Amino acid sequence: MLSGRLKIVMPKLISDFQGAFINEKQMLDVLVNGGSTQRFKPSKGLRQGYSLSPYLFLLVVEILGKLMNDVIQRGQITGFKVAENGNMISHLQFADDTVLFIDAKEDEVTRLFVILSMFESLAGMKLNLDKSTMISFGANDVIGELAKELGCKTEVLPIKYLGMSIGVTSRSILIWDAVSEKMAQKLAS
Repeated sequence: MLSGRLKIVMPKLISDFQGAFINEKQMLDVLVNGGSTQRFKPSKGLRQGYSLSPYLFLLVVEILGKLMNDVIQRGQITGFKVAENGNMISHLQFADDTVLFIDAKEDEVTRLFVILSMFESLAGMKLNLDKSTMISFGANDVIGELAKELGCKTEVLPIKYLGMSIGVTSRSILIWDAVSEKMAQKLAS
């Protein structure tokens, strides 16, 4: 019952940079009974599969989005612009998957590490940087050192992200391999 009510208000609580099946998203503060509350420490966690879990997770990762937006506004991390006069994009979130965009500079990686540490502290979650990957878009000469500083792996383009090939031109046959494979599986079943 509570998850049904929460489903109605989630679009108002989640920013546009999160795309986990939430329509009409906005960035708003969360209040309890119309006001802020004292900090509390939960005594038991939620189990996977519990109907509230996905909604609560989205609210928690919104903290990371707000931290990233703050450093972008202060000019401490660059991100990228989609168009010359467009918005600066520092991150994209889809369910439990987050993509962060920074310049390939040591000071930005250091700031990102601080932001991730703050997020861990605020959210009470532990990030697994061993599962994280740094990918270069034109900074192949420095990416290895920067990834080492952050404590993550590196990958090179092209990659697969959410089932899509990234870093491959539409004329490349690599982009069509996955499509051909899926079609063959569908025809076989």
